[in-house]
Amino acid sequence: MLIALERLSRFQYLPQKQERVYKEILIKNTISPKISLKNYHNFQLGTINKLVQLIWNTSINLLDESLKQDNSINLYLAYEEIRTFSVYAIIKDILTSENIKYLKNYDLINLDSQIKSSPDKLESQIIELLKENNFNITDKYSSLKDFDTLSRIYFLYSQNYPLNISGLLEYTEKHNSNFDLPSNINRLIWLNNLVKSAELNLETNNLFEKVNIIFNKAEKYREKESAKYPAKLLILVEGATEEKLLPIFAEKLGIDFDKKGIQLIGAGGKNQVAKLYKKYYQKLNLPVLIILDADAVEIAEEITQILREKDQLFLIQEGEFEDILPINLICKSINTFHGLTAQVCPAEIQIDLPMVHTLDILWKEKGLGEFDKVKFARIVAENIKDKRDISPILSQIVEIIDKMINNSS
Repeated sequence: MLIALERLSRFQYLPQKQERVYKEILIKNTISPKISLKNYHNFQLGTINKLVQLIWNTSINLLDESLKQDNSINLYLAYEEIRTFSVYAIIKDILTSENIKYLKNYDLINLDSQIKSSPDKLESQIIELLKENNFNITDKYSSLKDFDTLSRIYFLYSQNYPLNISGLLEYTEKHNSNFDLPSNINRLIWLNNLVKSAELNLETNNLFEKVNIIFNKAEKYREKESAKYPAKLLILVEGATEEKLLPIFAEKLGIDFDKKGIQLIGAGGKNQVAKLYKKYYQKLNLPVLIILDADAVEIAEEITQILREKDQLFLIQEGEFEDILPINLICKSINTFHGLTAQVCPAEIQIDLPMVHTLDILWKEKGLGEFDKVKFARIVAENIKDKRDISPILSQIVEIIDKMINNSS
């Protein structure tokens, strides 16, 4: 159960990660009805959520019958989710899920126009549709009046068939104190203790104000404990070198990615960066920084066509990420790791060639075997000591990151 909770709390788009985790729980644990990959989408979404709740909460009860369910953390996490991701996108994807069965004709196809022209009608239609799909939902909660229409709907949806997360966290805190837990689980344990005292529920007065206060405390906890969440900025890069080294360079310039809530994804190539941005830009409330190598001009132009105002794209004009590493750092890294068999001085680094090509030649000349970018990144990471190991271009990238974080506050 703890593994499932850890997966549900990762930086991933909610409808996708929830379906993935719920599907796995049901396939592994159902007997009658027996749910499989083949028939999963035959079930209404409310039935899916209800069965997962039954399995989850029964499991918690078997661990310890005294573990009472407190849905305060479920409510807060729903709020954090829509601070990070677009509630419009979430609701739209819920309504277009294969597990939502349309028994009547609704105007939900035109969500954009409906939300502007007749939000009350839209809200009542969505609630009616969810009820038809085996959700037990009521909209009579004055505590939600300070939220917009789609946020109200999402809160109602998320609080229907809630999982006993608080019980699992309470049990984990009590029985796993001597074990290293994932940082996001430690954060959830801290959050659980915090929100229980607030007694959050759909009838809580000043709910909007209270979840905002908790969110601000969660940001302070993130800064103190390097907790990664709540997320504040997404950075998309091409490969493992950037993914490994960029956080270390930034840290030397005073920006700790985990403390600042910076999520970094190595896409696995320039085409994958474009694919990821297209996946996220309409679903994410956070700003996005995209870093591309010089040979990705066409990809950069493609992304620029849809780039949001709060997002930025940085094209490394010098070539690849390896081309903006200081020569002295490269030599120091090689000499530290291969010093007994191969010493390298700056004069041996050919700056008129792409750095990866230069290093590939150097590796062969020095008898070091095949050059491995990932292994090289690990070697460099161990030798970044202070600001002197950072090139002007790297400083420029970190400065952009700093500005984007401050602008998103």
